[in-house]
Amino acid sequence: MAHGVTTFVMLHWIKGCPDDSTQGEYNGLTLFEQIDAGVPWTATKKFLILVPTLLCLIACFTASYKPFYIVVNCGIMLICVIGKFPQMHRVRIFGINSTPGIDNAVEYSPDTVNGKQARKKRS
Repeated sequence: MAHGVTTFVMLHWIKGCPDDSTQGEYNGLTLFEQIDAGVPWTATKKFLILVPTLLCLIACFTASYKPFYIVVNCGIMLICVIGKFPQMHRVRIFGINSTPGIDNAVEYSPDTVNGKQARKKRS
């Protein structure tokens, strides 16, 4: 449980880059979204999916497959693993952990040009 909570916070909750070398380019991304420049199914990302899965299996085995521990361990494992799927890249469920100004949906209408209100020509 401790591994699942710790890695979820470190990989999927905290956003940004620890240094200023990227000039804010990664401020809206979590650490897991930054790994391998967002390329899905790399060896690193597969390993990071495998670790919580194996820890869940080991924890269930050592708890003699008692139903309570299976539910708790598999629940934490699912939360950790689902966030690592490529379909979840830059997805903020219900807006949780979204960054204002970065994760906002851009809406375009025919009256806007480059995000600014277009001037109407007078006839």
